Amino acid sequence: MILLHGLGRSRTSMAGIGKYLEKHGGYRIVNVGYASTRKDLDAHASALASVVSYLEGVEQIHFVAHSLGNIVIRRYLAGQADDAVGSSPDSCLGRIVMLAPPNGGAKMAEVFGQNGLFEVIAGASGKQLASRWGEIERTLAIPTGQFGIIAGSVKGNPVLDGEDDLIVSVEETRLSGARDFLTVPVTHSFIMDDVQVKASTLRFLQHGFFVAENRRQPIAPPQPSRAATIR
Repeated sequence: MILLHGLGRSRTSMAGIGKYLEKHGGYRIVNVGYASTRKDLDAHASALASVVSYLEGVEQIHFVAHSLGNIVIRRYLAGQADDAVGSSPDSCLGRIVMLAPPNGGAKMAEVFGQNGLFEVIAGASGKQLASRWGEIERTLAIPTGQFGIIAGSVKGNPVLDGEDDLIVSVEETRLSGARDFLTVPVTHSFIMDDVQVKASTLRFLQHGFFVAENRRQPIAPPQPSRAATIR
């Protein structure tokens, strides 16, 4: 299993959930660190591809990521599926649990991106989220395997619409095709350390749901328009 941290964090931030999954799920953990504030998404995705390439003999690779780490995974997956050269996603790809992912961009990054200090602190990746999201989103894959999303909901940021985790709104975390979706009353920065989140993450990795099969909250992929189906 591969763990990826978020923007401005380090692998230490994912150590707690990693130990939990190792102890209670028996997973072998690879907690990946990457230069989240010093390089761009392509560089992060390339670094992740390099890590995966060294996992020889592994039959299945699950992912658990926080915030920006999920965007890195989606960029990595897009790079693996290239029809032009006949490549496709790794057959070893297992389930993915996304913790507080900015799948729909991040309004907070956009707001603070107008401040020059933001770029200094958040670096190239932060700038991409802030001012180039429309361009970046087109380079991201939607996982073809099973993935679930856990969003924080404390409704405490007046800048964001609806419920939020102080950094990312619940709506911004959503991604079509998710097998299950769960909101928990925790903030963005500490969602990976929440007891309920840890247990729910393990449950999804093992069974494909956060609470129970009959309580799944999938996010349906968009339906093609009638006009698009008529030839």
